[in-house]
Amino acid sequence: CLASSGSGKSYMAKLLISRYLLNGIKVMVIDPQGEYRALVKRFDGQLIDLSATSKTIINPLDLMGHDYPEKRLALMDLNPNSLKFTAEKVSRYKPEIYRGNILEPIETDMEKFDSIAINAVIHCLPGTMSTKLVVFDHINALLNPGGVVFGSTILNIGVKQNWLTKKFMKNFNNRRIFCNLEDDLSTLEEGLTERFSKSEVKVIGTVALFRAEV
Repeated sequence: CLASSGSGKSYMAKLLISRYLLNGIKVMVIDPQGEYRALVKRFDGQLIDLSATSKTIINPLDLMGHDYPEKRLALMDLNPNSLKFTAEKVSRYKPEIYRGNILEPIETDMEKFDSIAINAVIHCLPGTMSTKLVVFDHINALLNPGGVVFGSTILNIGVKQNWLTKKFMKNFNNRRIFCNLEDDLSTLEEGLTERFSKSEVKVIGTVALFRAEV
């Protein structure tokens, strides 16, 4: 819902949520400003605080359905501060830490993996989609036979964009947060097909969700 400040967006949302709750429908709200705390309290709901400093985090490893000792987790980043922060958040898994540039061959004696995730990285890397595809060559070398690489990236070409998305994309590229003005869907799909035995790409908005198998 797009409207000027004070036009009743929050009021309408709270009214709809209240009606859903009164009819026994479960509702989940992402509330970065804390506007819905009173409503949660009024309906005896559950408030979950998720932030960089909170004790609660969303842990995708908990979805694997195995005991922690059975899980192997490795982290790689070029920024040592990012590695340290993330490692502290998942310290219970005793993560392996590797510092490296994904655009360069990864020279390490680490054991290979059954799966590798690369989320929200490619659209931040310098270059065009054609030059960025080397990332998958380097990842491929770290996967076991039948291993899977999966992740997501934001595209600029070959996807539908509204005026707000275009403005956002231009702004983030001008600030050098993104480098994806030439990132296109067809090159990503072709690059995965050439490098892996199986691959698929699903686009939601401007985000490409990809999965490929060695």
